[in-house]
Amino acid sequence: MTCVMSPTHFLRSGVDDIWFPSDCRSVSLLRTALDREGGTHIAIDYPLILPHTRLLDDEYRTRIVSDLCDLPIDNLVLRLSGFGADAGPLTVKKTLVAIQELHVCRYPILLDYVGGLVGLSALAFGIVSGIAHGIGERDRFDARSWHIQSEQRSSNGSFRRSIYFPLPDLDKSFRKRDIEAIANTPKGKRLVACGNRECCPQGLTSMLSNHRSHIAWQKFRAVNDLYSVPDSRRIDHFMNVEMRNAERKARDLVRLRIDNDRLKQALSKERKRLDSMTRMFETLLERGRPFPPALKVRWKYRAPTQRGLL
Repeated sequence: MTCVMSPTHFLRSGVDDIWFPSDCRSVSLLRTALDREGGTHIAIDYPLILPHTRLLDDEYRTRIVSDLCDLPIDNLVLRLSGFGADAGPLTVKKTLVAIQELHVCRYPILLDYVGGLVGLSALAFGIVSGIAHGIGERDRFDARSWHIQSEQRSSNGSFRRSIYFPLPDLDKSFRKRDIEAIANTPKGKRLVACGNRECCPQGLTSMLSNHRSHIAWQKFRAVNDLYSVPDSRRIDHFMNVEMRNAERKARDLVRLRIDNDRLKQALSKERKRLDSMTRMFETLLERGRPFPPALKVRWKYRAPTQRGLL
């Protein structure tokens, strides 16, 4: 055992939530218990789970920092309700700036439930030390409906969830029928099919038949490419490679002659979103890039991880 996660609660009211003092006491008791049982080498991750709007509030953020900085933790796991891979440009900018102000505690920060270009940008700009998300799912966290009782499922209802396939180089996923509709247009197949034969040996066929393998490969590829360049050049890599490839792919897709109006609108909307995201990231360049610490692992036979994806 190299690391444990401290028990915490969703803080709907931020630092004013009645559970926050209890969570802070729990982590101290957990550290004492681990040390007493010979677990001094075991690190503690502290999950801070709250609405992203609470973090954007200067007063709340200051009070959060004041309480967090004294905790005996090794890594801060940040899970923000209402924030994720599909967040808009303004929300992304405000949230990343707010997260950067948590650096005063000097904890490595793991941004949980955030994937796509939003998660990758947090790594590239030095805002966080790592990101975590599922394979084709759980790249956005939303607890706004947790207090609402779930509707009873019909006995004839299906438990199967829709499967979405991310297009190579594009920060958006589509259902299988939409992928096939794009592929059936002139020049459409080359835009939606995975061209990496190590990832998908048979191109589009392999991509659609084993989508989880394709997604995992592409996610690790993006992070490995980012970490293959020096810290000082990671923003340039993100802007000139990841963002430029996404913008180029979006422009090419919009030019296709697709009969489906709904799909055409979705592609057009994604292109506009990427253009706005690029302009927003350009404004972030003026803030400079911090150098966050690596995620900590207290295992005496293992060096701290240098990768940003869990």
